Amino acid sequence: MMLRTASFNLRGLRSGMAMLHDLCDNYSVIGIQEHWLCPDELDNLSVISGDFHSAAVSSMSKSVSRGLVAGRPFGGVGFLWHRSLSGCIEIVNRDQEGRCCALGSQTKE
Repeated sequence: MMLRTASFNLRGLRSGMAMLHDLCDNYSVIGIQEHWLCPDELDNLSVISGDFHSAAVSSMSKSVSRGLVAGRPFGGVGFLWHRSLSGCIEIVNRDQEGRCCALGSQTKE
């Protein structure tokens, strides 16, 4: 499998879902921004495609921890990667503020 990457600003998972499905058909690693998911909704990314795994962070953590969330949701970043890459991909770090999620490649010796 040739490694093909894409980056996509969802402007909300619901808004970008159709395009995200198309990207999964054509790319092996997809960086996503502005998914607008709360921390307890991040698993919604793992059901986009049975062929993809996900890692993400929410920018809504502080707002949710303060109680009732008012206003429009915001932020959040993550990655989707094809399951065939699972042995090569590792989550390097996740920022608690929801602004950064980093993947790296594992080396096999």
